[in-house]
Amino acid sequence: MDFHRLDIAAIGAGYRQGRFTPEEVTQHYLTRIARLDPDLHAWAALTPERAMTEARQAGEELRGRQDRGPLHGIPYGLKDLIEVEGLPTLAGSASRKGMVSARTAPVAERLRQAGAVLLGKLHTVEFAFGGWGSNHHLGTPRNPWDGRNHRVPGGSSSGAGVAVAAGMAPFAIGTDTGGSVRLPAAFCGVCGLKTTAGLIDTSGVIAMAPGFDTIGPLARSAADLALILPALTGSAPIPHPVTPPPVLARLSPEDCGTGPARPIPSVWAAYEAALARMAEAGATIRPVSLPRPLADYIAQSVVIEAEAYATHGVLAEDPGQPLDPNVRRRILKGNVPASEYLRALWQLPALQAEFLASLGDAAALLTPTTPMTAPPLAATDEHTTPALLTRAVNFLGLCAAAVPDGFDENRLPCSLQIIGRPFDEAGIMGISLWYQSLTEWHHPFPPICDPM
Repeated sequence: MDFHRLDIAAIGAGYRQGRFTPEEVTQHYLTRIARLDPDLHAWAALTPERAMTEARQAGEELRGRQDRGPLHGIPYGLKDLIEVEGLPTLAGSASRKGMVSARTAPVAERLRQAGAVLLGKLHTVEFAFGGWGSNHHLGTPRNPWDGRNHRVPGGSSSGAGVAVAAGMAPFAIGTDTGGSVRLPAAFCGVCGLKTTAGLIDTSGVIAMAPGFDTIGPLARSAADLALILPALTGSAPIPHPVTPPPVLARLSPEDCGTGPARPIPSVWAAYEAALARMAEAGATIRPVSLPRPLADYIAQSVVIEAEAYATHGVLAEDPGQPLDPNVRRRILKGNVPASEYLRALWQLPALQAEFLASLGDAAALLTPTTPMTAPPLAATDEHTTPALLTRAVNFLGLCAAAVPDGFDENRLPCSLQIIGRPFDEAGIMGISLWYQSLTEWHHPFPPICDPM
């Protein structure tokens, strides 16, 4: 059976109806990984014996009417920044080879308590500092939507995006400091949720910029994200809306920015089509005049650069350490006077207030997630970033979802970003659920991964 075609709710229903078991589903995913990952390189480390043990336990518990909730027996992958006791955590860095975690991050413990089955750890950009998804020493995962060219997967949760898109895991847990969940979700054609900083405990996660690091899930659909989030936060289940959302705000191309921030025609066409579909279904969508283009907020990047230098500067300053040269350069860029960091940090509350005021009564702002679709790895300029439309969300303390909204002329995914107010994850998830009830963009699999 093609279990990878089932969503989380359908897998769970199959368990509870006795049609198949967590062991069968877990073995299916391990078999897909063995077939697909030699080419796609999403997984940093697999834990097959542990996975089968956890799957057997989940099956026994469910048969004994001990039900831990919707993730019970569901396989998943963890970004290799998130610590699990007894497993290596490289954080994408050759400098950490041989390091084994002595603790388990609270987010991983929550998933264990929810009965989820850990398949292994997923590749990441070194110390999560990069948006294209490249890794100089440990290898760059391959975007599964192009079987001929090695295209970028998006970063820094690169392996997570590839694993979910290729059907090697029903969901994955990533981190997002400037777009690192949403960028791989966008480039790989899956769904990702950037949570508000502070919503999910980041202890036990190798830090990049501690004041801005967040944890978020990636999955094939908003419905799956809506089942995962409560398990991570302990919050109430997210209802599926049956009516259009309140007023939504939209951008003009000029609101995105100039140069590379201006979306390419295919991305903009997909965005316009998504808005038109929502309007046809009854949503009120109004243009908004932002106080400054979204891409201009990237000027505040000194705050994450300075925190990254405070976290990893000693390593980056040591020429003997095997760091990716591009990551080393980004970390060293954060060696700035404390006054420069603090001035940028102190500006953020006022920037957030003016941004939220510009939305008026809109429940969320709709934007493209990235200005482009996934470029070939060989054509990327590591001095640039695809995070031109995502990073403002982190700096302004907001939450956002990325969901597929079409394909370009090369059959590469395009993505819609739904930006919400701080701690309004339930609101943006409701909009995402409603939008996906109108569309089919989240259903296709990359041709090279289909059929089994």
